[in-house]
Amino acid sequence: MINKKKNGFTIIELIICFIIISILSQIGIVAFRGYSRRVKAFAAQNALLNVRKECQMNKDLKQDETFTPIEPKSYSYSSRKNNCSGGSENLVYLNPTDENYLPTYFYDHNKGEVGCLYNGFINNLFNKCVSKFYKFKFEKNKFVIKDTFIERGCSAYALVKGDNWKEAENQANKLGGNLVTINNKEEYKWIQKNIVFGHKRLKDAKYNLKNPNSLSMYFVGLTDKKEEGKYEWSSGESSEWNNNEDLIHRQNFLAQQHMANNNDYFVMHSNDVGFSDYVNNEYRPDLYNGRVGTLTWVDNNSSYYKGWGTPHFGIAEVNKCKS
Repeated sequence: MINKKKNGFTIIELIICFIIISILSQIGIVAFRGYSRRVKAFAAQNALLNVRKECQMNKDLKQDETFTPIEPKSYSYSSRKNNCSGGSENLVYLNPTDENYLPTYFYDHNKGEVGCLYNGFINNLFNKCVSKFYKFKFEKNKFVIKDTFIERGCSAYALVKGDNWKEAENQANKLGGNLVTINNKEEYKWIQKNIVFGHKRLKDAKYNLKNPNSLSMYFVGLTDKKEEGKYEWSSGESSEWNNNEDLIHRQNFLAQQHMANNNDYFVMHSNDVGFSDYVNNEYRPDLYNGRVGTLTWVDNNSSYYKGWGTPHFGIAEVNKCKS
């Protein structure tokens, strides 16, 4: 008689199979949730596209500019009134039941545009809506300089009005952030190129500078107001520099230490040359060079530069990424 060996799974094999099945199940659940959110958002977007079509048709026919308020799943209109011009902001909003889960959609009857806003987690689903949310949030405030909104990675920036450092910081707080934290050399160079140097952001926004050939100053979040000589960011974030001393203009840090007690705040100039090849070989190349940062000491009111009639702004920064 021939004995056949029975084949079966060992305990280790069963455990491995269980782990694999669990992982695949989790991936499937996440994928399904993402798909479900896309479907709901797509339905909301289509609902407002139909609202736009109906409103524009009624306008062309010189009929009452109203629409049929059909609400997709997980969404509702901000007002039961079906006026195409919407509420106080002249926008028709289609709001989700959970703003962290789905974007808000809106219809602007005056412009004929349908857009979206999203203040939830950064992901690949609604990133365009996230950008629009922050641009909308920033520029509806009168203290934000119009059309200066700009993004880089997880950061949203804008120029704010601020006659002094504390006022500019307060304006940035109202947006949900702080005056800019410069985390590394790459960010410094990016801000220099895209915001401050040659009034770049102001010129892009067609801001009316009284004297385009003069300097403009931009408050940043660096300060030692809490402890003299300990330079920290108002956001509480850290940066790649030791005590941030390498960000300070060498003229300030090496030749003007006696003035430190009166200057707890910093500005970037519209001619900032930090971390560049610039060196003034004719006069004090040890002080006037771009080997390190060139943030400049000021008191809260920037009294010295205000005496030149120099316009001042704050660079506000809000972190868009949420854990």
